[in-house]
Amino acid sequence: LSFGRMTFDAVDRRLITRNRNRNTINTFDGFRLRLGDEGQPWEVESFALRPTLRSVDSIKRFDKSADLVSLYGLIGYWRPLSPGAVIEPYWLWLDQQKVPNVAQRRNLHTFGLHAYGQWGAAREWDYDLSFAAQVGEVQGLRRRALAAHAEVGYTFSVPYSPRLAAWLNYASGDRNARDQVDNRFDPLFGASYAFHGYTSYFIWQNVVNPSLRLSIQPAKALRCEVSYRAYWLASDSDAWARGGNRRDATGQSGSFVGQELDARVVWQVSKHLEMDASY
Repeated sequence: LSFGRMTFDAVDRRLITRNRNRNTINTFDGFRLRLGDEGQPWEVESFALRPTLRSVDSIKRFDKSADLVSLYGLIGYWRPLSPGAVIEPYWLWLDQQKVPNVAQRRNLHTFGLHAYGQWGAAREWDYDLSFAAQVGEVQGLRRRALAAHAEVGYTFSVPYSPRLAAWLNYASGDRNARDQVDNRFDPLFGASYAFHGYTSYFIWQNVVNPSLRLSIQPAKALRCEVSYRAYWLASDSDAWARGGNRRDATGQSGSFVGQELDARVVWQVSKHLEMDASY
């Protein structure tokens, strides 16, 4: 049982994460109960939290809990088939009342399933799958949204252990700005960096994002990778959230947004220091 102020990663970090490569991390006040641990065939985690609001007007003032925002969750971890399969079902409930300086009220239930594993004689193949459905209410509109991630990779048994991977990210967007249903998926407190590119121009919201990545490990403490990504709007009549929230409700601007080529080098200098450079 943990209580107080905390920060943690949940499931595959797509909906709750500490956030890497950002000058602030997601923190919460509340309770977190875990039964079991990572070395056991099963584990159950539950929590009742309030996100903290960062104080930017005074360095002498502690951050406070958001009185009108609550996050509840129940997550299961099932590992008897590991490393072939690890299965993680979850339910998250975000209840956000009217908060000063925040435009939207959200009451969202997110149900999901994450699974990953390896197969092959030398475990050369690996996969990672996620699916989430979201229902509830946002600013008086009914929320009906979906999101998914599918990835498969192959590690070659040659020097430097090159791995080639392909994946597809999908998150629904609002199909009609004039109806009473909002189809835009909300990534809650999830990560954007690395999952959808190192520019952080995209999140798990109104996006179709196929990608390819080649990674090598020239030394035990050194990892290099290059990735190609392309981006479409899942709904061409909904907004590009990280692109200045631009929206053409008619859809006549089209759905293709652009492409991104990433290169990254990670060097584990010591157990206390890691250097990460990307372009």
